[in-house]
Amino acid sequence: MIDFKQPALILTFALAAVVLSYPSYAGRYGWPIGVAFLRSASWIEVFGIFCFLGAPVVSFLIGYWWHPLLVFIAGSAIAHVLILSLRMYVQPIALFGLVAMWLVDIFYVL
Repeated sequence: MIDFKQPALILTFALAAVVLSYPSYAGRYGWPIGVAFLRSASWIEVFGIFCFLGAPVVSFLIGYWWHPLLVFIAGSAIAHVLILSLRMYVQPIALFGLVAMWLVDIFYVL
């Protein structure tokens, strides 16, 4: 059976990175910023920090010692590609995707 736990954690990390870094990309490229991303310390930003820090920790606990490195490197690359390819349209994907991946992590990974 194929184990999808590490890819789920990588995608969670990537979407959390998108949530946390989109406002700086938007400011640099002149893209619009949605209401959920405007407020400092909004619920989605706090949730993104939690997932950004939690995905490598869970990856370490359920996998090998090098899995957090894989989560960090692959997740960062995916986040960068998502932001630059989808531009302003990545905002709803990041918001709903992060919540969905968190539920997948809770019910499948843990």
